[in-house]
Amino acid sequence: MAHIIVHMKDGTKQDYPETFTAGGSWHTCIHYEEGFAVIEEADGSQTAIPNMDIAKIDIENTRRNW
Repeated sequence: MAHIIVHMKDGTKQDYPETFTAGGSWHTCIHYEEGFAVIEEADGSQTAIPNMDIAKIDIENTRRNW
């Protein structure tokens, strides 16, 4: 699970807070495809952001260290 913050080149930020479903099998995650960063939320919705618009991506890990 992660809290994802995408810093855009125009100075704005897109915030994707940690989301998850009961049982913990689905959660907010990010993966990369050619030319895009794709954020998928627990409900299955996806946002694809072109790499050319992104300045930086922060991923805050929320896993617990037991």
